[in-house]
Amino acid sequence: MNDEALYNEVRDASKNIKEITRKINDGEGTLGKLVNDDKLYRDTTATLKKAEKAMDGLGDTGPIQVLGSVIGTLF
Repeated sequence: MNDEALYNEVRDASKNIKEITRKINDGEGTLGKLVNDDKLYRDTTATLKKAEKAMDGLGDTGPIQVLGSVIGTLF
């Protein structure tokens, strides 16, 4: 338990975890936005619903046509 190298590694890891947690809490990065802002969740859900609706309406059309229709619906 008196290993200075191990102590330094644990101390540095602790600092890194603290910094990552701070960034998430401040809403930085994708994870921070996902945790702190519902907009990303709502936008993703809306996009998936559009894609599902487009897929339901396509029936037995060919795969290339399906892909083109889905992309066209989303954008």
